[in-house]
Amino acid sequence: MRITLDTTALSGIAVGDRVNLERALRADARLGGHMLLGHVDGTATLVAVDAQEEWTDLTFDIPADLERYVVRKGSIALNGTSLTVAELEGTRVTVSLIPTTLEETTFGSLAVGDTANVEVDVIGKYVEKMLGERA
Repeated sequence: MRITLDTTALSGIAVGDRVNLERALRADARLGGHMLLGHVDGTATLVAVDAQEEWTDLTFDIPADLERYVVRKGSIALNGTSLTVAELEGTRVTVSLIPTTLEETTFGSLAVGDTANVEVDVIGKYVEKMLGERA
């Protein structure tokens, strides 16, 4: 669909490219993670990689209009994987990934300048809409 091509990085993939798929939470399951829907809000650009022995920090620059929905230690989805925001500085979002995550997802093959699909927490968007309607 046009909206998919306009808001995601999917137009740049080819047959055979790896993508991340995260299973949806069952309605009768215990909620112990992030509230994400799988609806991409835009794309982010990888601007820095800081590899440590036990983890790697990836820093992405997200669109300015999405920054207000992101909080430190909150949730963000990048390339279909729900992650915790380790650091937030303006539109720069850093996530810390363990080696297993780097190996089992597409994050291990990303390079500075690559784009990633980004989804912000939906609760913030709903709160903003409801408060705006009350004003």
